[in-house]
Amino acid sequence: MAVLESSAGRQACAGNAWGLGSCKGDYGTFASFDVGIDAVVKTLAGSLYKGLEPREVFCRWVSGDKTCSDSHSQDYAAKGLKMMEALN
Repeated sequence: MAVLESSAGRQACAGNAWGLGSCKGDYGTFASFDVGIDAVVKTLAGSLYKGLEPREVFCRWVSGDKTCSDSHSQDYAAKGLKMMEALN
């Protein structure tokens, strides 16, 4: 997600390389990447993402909707899954 959201942290806003909260509100910025990682892990481990397949996680992350109902979400999920596959 950090690659998709901030070019692997190169365009991160204050410790938020994952686009969590779009760098606004409660999740806007973090004191460090370590603090940001903790916030992302807690978010992904929460009930909103529980039981979702990877494609659904990417869709929900970018749009709030696990169904990828728009082309941006579909593209984001496809890129994320391709990156995951390359890491395996």
